[in-house]
Amino acid sequence: MSQVREDMVRFKLEMKSLAEQMDSIETVLNLSKDRVYEVEKGLTATQEVNVNFQVLLEKAVHKQKESDVHATKTMQHIYTNLASVLYETGQLSERLTTISDYQKLHQGNVVNVSKRMQEYSFMLEQAQDVIIQSLHTTTVRHEKEKDGLIELYRHRIIKRKPSSANNQQIWLLPQKGLRILLS
Repeated sequence: MSQVREDMVRFKLEMKSLAEQMDSIETVLNLSKDRVYEVEKGLTATQEVNVNFQVLLEKAVHKQKESDVHATKTMQHIYTNLASVLYETGQLSERLTTISDYQKLHQGNVVNVSKRMQEYSFMLEQAQDVIIQSLHTTTVRHEKEKDGLIELYRHRIIKRKPSSANNQQIWLLPQKGLRILLS
């Protein structure tokens, strides 16, 4: 019986030890359960963040695609405008070359025409001075003889309208230029 007692004491000790181990395991399980709960909670939060990131990523990808389409259209428009500018620049260059060639070809003619115009202008000024002098002398001479024609001569040279009513008829007469003065 002593052996059974010893066995019983040993058995009690082993059971006590086993109970302590079970308590320890239960504590560890409770801690593990709390830890698993925290991990699940963190996992759920991570999943929510992942879903939010995925939604944001999809929106960003969609906006990027829209931006790419817009940028592509803008680049095509820029290339079209650039092609138009290049074409018009080519046309302008051709026109400038043509004008330059024409100017080179006719440069002497332009200078000659310019000189002739200056000479003609000078001759016209001289002729006008002669006509005015002639008109003055003719006017003085004809004042005594023909009082009504003075206004006609002035009108034809100076080109002013007569002021009196009876000179209106003279105004309507056709002009014959310098031939009237010289006749």
